[in-house]
Amino acid sequence: MRLFRLPRVSVISAVIVLSSFVGSSCISNADDSPRVLSAEQMSSGDRVLSKLRTPAATVWSLWPDSGRRESDPGKELTEDVPQSRDGLVRIKSVAQPTLHLWRSKTPDGRAVIVFPGGGYNGLAAQHEGTEIAEWLNRQGITAFVCKYRVPRREGLAKHQVALEDAQQAIRFVRGNAKMFGIRADQIGVMGFSAGGHLSAMCIHHGGAANRSDEVSARPDFALLIYPAYLTTERDNLDGAPELIPLKSKWPPVFVTVAVDDPFALGSISYTLRLRREKASVELHMYERGGHGKGLQERGYPFSQWTTPAERWLRDLAARK
Repeated sequence: MRLFRLPRVSVISAVIVLSSFVGSSCISNADDSPRVLSAEQMSSGDRVLSKLRTPAATVWSLWPDSGRRESDPGKELTEDVPQSRDGLVRIKSVAQPTLHLWRSKTPDGRAVIVFPGGGYNGLAAQHEGTEIAEWLNRQGITAFVCKYRVPRREGLAKHQVALEDAQQAIRFVRGNAKMFGIRADQIGVMGFSAGGHLSAMCIHHGGAANRSDEVSARPDFALLIYPAYLTTERDNLDGAPELIPLKSKWPPVFVTVAVDDPFALGSISYTLRLRREKASVELHMYERGGHGKGLQERGYPFSQWTTPAERWLRDLAARK
């Protein structure tokens, strides 16, 4: 089975990394191939997370060799799965990013890469990750939960290493669409809180393939669920500067947030920007619900966000 190989990239600065990942080419060196991890090769977080699916999720290392990046200031971190009072799985100190594959029993060719939140300091990997993958599977969508690198690396932009991982994940999934039984033009992203910001970053820094041997890291659609960091400050409407102007067509975007969410203004600001640029965008705001709930029933009426999201996904599929 031939996999599309993705290149090793050196990180020089936050500014360079946001542009240099656009359109980077694939290579065929076998040593550079992302690989399926055995239980013995998995980190502590991957072992716990994979077992939340029956049968256990297939886990792919995002980067070759050890999965650690030589350019990563945090490459020596030891992954941690701390005990939590609510019993949900959260992962910290990630240096070996991975993708967890959740196949639907009734796949329809669509795929979504899920980015859990956690303020770029940890990952809410269960209620904003695997539980979302299960929800997507019920709609016929193949899901990939991305365990990206956290916490923020000293001296780098808060999202820098996470964005590298997100771009790598999209290129890997798209480059191997046939193997995963999905359509290369139906690969979306879905993010929660910081993961919502990361999903937006994929839109703005995804790039497009310039040659036949290149794979785009730009998502075909995006769902931003109570996204964080879309404005310079929580209490204003000034867009975050890292959300640079697009040179290509916007993908369809779904946004939802509660009015009492501390990041609510970011969703309003981003939606207004997309409308000004004539993008396809849908915003759902709820009077109450707070932040960080995932699929949990508490936080009504925001807890009803899945109803319009499911309808939006059906409408999107019907247009293709």
